Amino acid sequence: LSRNFLLPIASREQIFSILSRLLIQRGDVVLVENLSYFLPNMIFSQAGAKLKTVPVDAMGMNIDYIADQFKPGEIRCVYINTKCQYPTTVSLSQERKLRLLQLAEQYNFIVIEDDVDFECSLVKDKSESLFRKNAGQHVIYIGTFGRFLDPGFQMNFLIAPQDLLEEGKEYLTLFGKPNFM
Repeated sequence: LSRNFLLPIASREQIFSILSRLLIQRGDVVLVENLSYFLPNMIFSQAGAKLKTVPVDAMGMNIDYIADQFKPGEIRCVYINTKCQYPTTVSLSQERKLRLLQLAEQYNFIVIEDDVDFECSLVKDKSESLFRKNAGQHVIYIGTFGRFLDPGFQMNFLIAPQDLLEEGKEYLTLFGKPNFM
């Protein structure tokens, strides 16, 4: 098992830029929820990813749709907010969480789990995250805290295997030296 570490990063734009540089090559398929956040979609697209949308219903992202529409090796990443899908606010059901983790293993893709509401979520049991369910295997976790404070106090973070974060730190220099490192 690889050990996972935390990397503090000043902005969400920086997180998605770093992830796109480290994970995405031109033509890679990145799955996103239908009607999802514009920012990561735009950054992944600018990196050359082919974004494909997955339908969302009352139980969250339709994981069976992924299994029906794609073959192993075709998907590079799945970007998802499991607790509060934007803009529908539905949560991914427990059954679908387990199925997504199985598919990530079987199809060999990475799940980017965005927990933008980390600190103010009504779901206080953090063990419900995909990341915690499988000790971070095939899952990268993004969170934010201090979101409702002055912008100078806000912090975003990335939890991933150490080697990915070491490379990610190198890209932080593109954005200038952060004051928390």
